[in-house]
Amino acid sequence: DAYQSQPPSEAAAPKLALQLQSIQKVISILVDERVQAIGHISRDPLAVESAQSAEKPGKPAAPKAVPNFVLAPFNVNFTADQGAFHRAFNRIIDLQPVVFVRLVGVANSAPEAPSKVAAPEVPQPGPDGEGTANKPVFGREVLSVNLGLASITTGNAQAPDKAQK
Repeated sequence: DAYQSQPPSEAAAPKLALQLQSIQKVISILVDERVQAIGHISRDPLAVESAQSAEKPGKPAAPKAVPNFVLAPFNVNFTADQGAFHRAFNRIIDLQPVVFVRLVGVANSAPEAPSKVAAPEVPQPGPDGEGTANKPVFGREVLSVNLGLASITTGNAQAPDKAQK
C-alpha cells in the first residue's frame, strides 16, 4: 500500500524487485502444481524500507555499512492435496536464485486416523442397481500449508534491468 502513491527509494527498489521475483516464482510453482487454493501472501518490510521512513526530510542520511547478504522474508498460505504439496515444496527448495525455507506449518484436514472398531459402511445401491465402489480411506485429506520463506538480497543489489547490462 505504501507504494501506491509513490515509488520506493532508489536504495530499496532493487531489493524489493528481487523479493518480488522470488514471490512470483513461488506462486507460479503453486499454480503449475494445481494447488486447490492460494491464500494469504504477506511480507515483512525490509530494513532498507524502515531506514527510508526513519530518515528526516532535508537531512541527508549518514552512510551505513550494508551487509553483503540480507534475507527478505515472506509468507505464503495455500491449500493442496498431499501430492501437489510434495511436488510444489520440492520445486520451491530447488529454485534459483535460492529461496530459503524458514518455517513449514502443515495442518491435515483429517488429523485423526479412521476408527478400526467402527462398523464399515454398507455400500448403497447406485442408480443402475449395483453397489457403489468403496470409498478410499486415505488420500482425500487436504493440507493447509503455511510456508515462511526468504529470498536473498545483496547489499549492493541492482535492479534486474541494470544487472543484465
